[in-house]
Amino acid sequence: EMMQMVLEFLYDNAALAKRLTFEIVETQEIEDYTKVNVIFSQLREYGSKIALDDFGSGYSNYTNLIELDFDILKIDGTLIKELTSNPDKAKTVIASIVEVARKMDFAVVAEFVSDREISFAVEALGIDMAQGYFYGKPEPIETHLQS
Repeated sequence: EMMQMVLEFLYDNAALAKRLTFEIVETQEIEDYTKVNVIFSQLREYGSKIALDDFGSGYSNYTNLIELDFDILKIDGTLIKELTSNPDKAKTVIASIVEVARKMDFAVVAEFVSDREISFAVEALGIDMAQGYFYGKPEPIETHLQS
């Protein structure tokens, strides 16, 4: 039922659908990868993207990198925050994630970019996109529906 509601929303808001990214939480256990990839395909038919969120938090499941057909790998903010408190180790770990993402043709997003210093570090690591309070605070989707 939820998927039908989402697909109807995308159909009714085609221009917005191309600007949406649906995120699957890295910590969520997946039992049927085929079913999940079918859902991803349905969302992509409207131009939406799929992101694997919170990668690097908890017990990252590298199987998700192999089995899921997503577009974007989002590096968890707990790793990104370490760029200020433990920069050498954090850069090594983050660089390894970026390298894997590049080889698998995923775009990379850094979460929790909170200041200019972290923004520069993320850029130096070759990360494609960043999000966090340094750039702006989250807004309800309704803000973007009012045209």
